[in-house]
Amino acid sequence: MMIYLLKTTLSLILLFGVYKLFLENLKMHQFKRFYLLLALICSLCFPLLKFSETALPWDANFTNTNLQPILIGSQSALVTTTDHITGFVGLIYGLGVLLLSCKFILNLVKFQTLQKGQITQVKDGIEYVFTSKTSHTFAFWNRIYLPKERFDNVDFSNEIILHETAHIKQFHSADIIFIEILKIIFWFNPIFYLYKKAISLNHEFLADESVIKTTQNTVAYLQILMQQQTQIHAQTLGSSFYYQPTKKRFMMTTKTINKRKNNLAQGISSLLLATIAVFSVQAQTINHSAPSTTEKPSMNEFQTVEKIATYPGGMSEFNKYFISKFRTPETFDGGVAKLIFQFMVEEDGKIDEVKILRGLDEKTDLHIIDILKNSIPWIPAENGGKKVRSLFTIPVTIKIQEEVDDSSITK
Repeated sequence: MMIYLLKTTLSLILLFGVYKLFLENLKMHQFKRFYLLLALICSLCFPLLKFSETALPWDANFTNTNLQPILIGSQSALVTTTDHITGFVGLIYGLGVLLLSCKFILNLVKFQTLQKGQITQVKDGIEYVFTSKTSHTFAFWNRIYLPKERFDNVDFSNEIILHETAHIKQFHSADIIFIEILKIIFWFNPIFYLYKKAISLNHEFLADESVIKTTQNTVAYLQILMQQQTQIHAQTLGSSFYYQPTKKRFMMTTKTINKRKNNLAQGISSLLLATIAVFSVQAQTINHSAPSTTEKPSMNEFQTVEKIATYPGGMSEFNKYFISKFRTPETFDGGVAKLIFQFMVEEDGKIDEVKILRGLDEKTDLHIIDILKNSIPWIPAENGGKKVRSLFTIPVTIKIQEEVDDSSITK
């Protein structure tokens, strides 16, 4: 999980850095919108996928998975400590997700509260809600919420109405909901909050651009924009004409299009995005037909798998099982002993073909083999949607401190 989070964060930072350096201040808002969304999707997807090779039955190769060492003896307490830390971190994460989920749901409920018992008007699939429960106009999904004290009816030529209509027609609410869900899942990662801010601001650029194209009166629109500079945007999920910062919107509206800069920025950002996208979508296994065989591959052959086998509950549970079953040999007189075993997880999840790569003594080795073979069935590996065998190597470290005889201590 830590590796996945690291890869995702690095990708998001890199793509966001390119956006801030080359794209944010350019007048190509539609491209920027899809760049930000694809940056999120590719960054989240590419660490999950792995490149795999076609494995043929007559030339099978099993990937050897090296497991974390099992520590037995005085070091066994580390497993329990790690589990406690993991459980605490999981609890904090869960509470964060719960709190933000509740906040998200409450925001959705507020929209229904604003609509309940209020006058509504519908035209072209857009519902206009006249409410006394808000002091400013904003849009969410297919509804535009209008304060009663300022609007008696819908003037479809009004710049503010045109602005909110543009948000709805361009489905900006879908983007907001998407990034809000990501913020809930990755609430601890500040990069998602930066993406939310960039996406929301770009939505305003798009809506401003749409209004000016419709009215063909840039000066009048800018005057309205400046008049609303002190208004506060209250709805975190809605799209509002009063979204801050007004200065950036003012500057973007008056900016002219520089085709050369736009093309250069699009080329650089597209190249980087495409490079990451390749890792996201090209990791596909190509299945080739091959003669069937009933011969069971030996452990000495290796086969690449897309999804490795896992112990039910994770490897920490396997470590607990192993330690609970292990009995320190009577011949072991203290110190440290490092053992290495290798085993195969079959298609049915059972452990078979246990090999001793480095043992201690015959009795201990047989004891460990017995523990492994009596394990509950694993979740088998998969390749091309089919369950396959997979090979594992597991180090076992025995560290027993000699007990001190209290009677030998002089007072």
